[in-house]
Amino acid sequence: MQSTKVLGTEKQSVMGTTHLRALTWLTLLVSVLTVIVSIAGISRPDIYLPFTPQQMLPGAMSQDLVSLLSAIAILICLWFMRRRSQRAWLIWAGLNAYLFYAYALYSFERLYNPFYLLYLAITGLTLYSLLFFFIWADESQLAVHMSRPLAVGVAVYLLLLVVMFVAVWMSLILPGIRTQTPPDGASIFVLDLTFFLPLLVLVATLIFRQVPIGEMLTPIVLIKVAALGCSVLLGVFLSPLFGLPIDVPSIGIYTMLGVVSAVLAAVSLLSMPKADA
Repeated sequence: MQSTKVLGTEKQSVMGTTHLRALTWLTLLVSVLTVIVSIAGISRPDIYLPFTPQQMLPGAMSQDLVSLLSAIAILICLWFMRRRSQRAWLIWAGLNAYLFYAYALYSFERLYNPFYLLYLAITGLTLYSLLFFFIWADESQLAVHMSRPLAVGVAVYLLLLVVMFVAVWMSLILPGIRTQTPPDGASIFVLDLTFFLPLLVLVATLIFRQVPIGEMLTPIVLIKVAALGCSVLLGVFLSPLFGLPIDVPSIGIYTMLGVVSAVLAAVSLLSMPKADA
């Protein structure tokens, strides 16, 4: 394991040079592709027609805006990661998780515009980036030491998110089953109910059982939730640009997703060892 001197103390690297180099190239490629497709979507939202209903265009634009910021942010994280910042690794993983989720939706929704192959590429590259991260990273260098009350609070919050979204999605899925008419954006049900919401339950369970990897996963999933919440919230405020009214009741829900998740992610990251400051 490589190490370096930080403020007079020896600090281990999260992974070896060869593996870091591989993730560096993957991150650069993800960033470049994401910048291309997000700018295209922001400048020409009509590229999502006719694949995306008109009422979902504000969400598509807001997702592209947040994706663009995420692409820039993972490059910044990469710089800090190469300087052996443990916190940067977890932020990087959370943003990659968001980009995977965002472009998996575009891929599964079959948005067959000129950028569809790039959506597939980003989905695959972010997935393998995360996979290699969990295979190659030295988890002992990514320890998160939340206080017990904070850890329990985060676990309860994650479970509340699961209950809320299962209830909301079922209120859309069950009528669709009865009428044999899939709701718009049905791919989100696949991602949430088969993968992401069970992941939140798993992380909460690991936290309750005080398994270290549960706390390590905490900022990653919270950053993903925060980015998604901010994306949807921004879409609500962009609705008038597309001739649609602002859905006022949804503002509170998505503000909670974005702001509360971001605050909890920040607090959990601050629970990491002081040497990473």
